[in-house]
Amino acid sequence: MGKLNIIGTAERNIPCNAVHIYLAFMAGGASVPETSQKAMQNCDSFLSLLQENQIAVSEIHLEEVRTEKSYSKKEEYYSVRKIRLDFPFDMALLNQLDFWIQKSAFNIIMTTEFYISNLPEVRKALLKEAVEDSRQKAEMLAEAMHQKITGLEEIIMDRNFRNQNDEFAVPACACPDQLRGKSVSNALKAPEQKESERIEIVWNIE
Repeated sequence: MGKLNIIGTAERNIPCNAVHIYLAFMAGGASVPETSQKAMQNCDSFLSLLQENQIAVSEIHLEEVRTEKSYSKKEEYYSVRKIRLDFPFDMALLNQLDFWIQKSAFNIIMTTEFYISNLPEVRKALLKEAVEDSRQKAEMLAEAMHQKITGLEEIIMDRNFRNQNDEFAVPACACPDQLRGKSVSNALKAPEQKESERIEIVWNIE
């Protein structure tokens, strides 16, 4: 009886199906109260716009509130109020938010973070594929040596193996139909994220 140490791998490019949208409202002023109030009012005005368009404000998260001394010669202080919206990937919504920001009189910076909400399921599928990859390689080598696989001796997990129970929030918000404009870029696909798994298996052969 012999043994074969075979590494199995699996890799896929997975389209991101969700997005964190961060909106930072910035304001400057001569005093802390004035500056902080400006940032809060700007944020409230934009939230009212979202609410008027059936985007639930109760599903939006506050990320940061900060007022600091400014290094600008024009203003003594600056304030930032940052919020986060969680949505399924929707290019029409991103375009609509960008349009509102362009038309707004406020200083707003929008940033995005795309992610895969069902990543634990994706990882489980990849791990099964990696096991199957190892088995097929072992069978091929065993056949070349006129032997066959008789069982599994040991599984050696990759040291970078991630917890399969990691939880990722599924976005609760959705883009209202009336916000879907006619921009050509509405048809753009979601960014992709490369995911992979690796496993080493010791197979018994004879």
